[in-house]
Amino acid sequence: MYNSSRGIDEVPVIEEWTQKSIGRQYTFEKDTTDKNLILKSMNEMIDESFEQLKEQGFKTYRTVTIKVRYEDFSTFTKAHTLIANADSAEQAKNVSKDLLHKFFNKKKIRLVGISLGKLK
Repeated sequence: MYNSSRGIDEVPVIEEWTQKSIGRQYTFEKDTTDKNLILKSMNEMIDESFEQLKEQGFKTYRTVTIKVRYEDFSTFTKAHTLIANADSAEQAKNVSKDLLHKFFNKKKIRLVGISLGKLK
């Protein structure tokens, strides 16, 4: 009992881990309000994430999450879960564009991130 209470035993550790999301984030060299630059960066990250999704044997995703960090380091996320599983990067680009517009205000953006979740 003494050894068991300290985690000392002969039972092998069996790890079960399932990846739940794939994503990227990018910090701009200079904080920006340039919508075209921000959208271009988001689209590139979506393409990279979707490629990784396929490489890892997944076929679809269902949730798109974006992350925005402003110049004052305040950080916010927004997510959208689709009605059905999506199997293209274009769907994620459309959703992320809609979500991103909610973050545009007078504050400069320092970092953006994208995540594809509920992978199958």
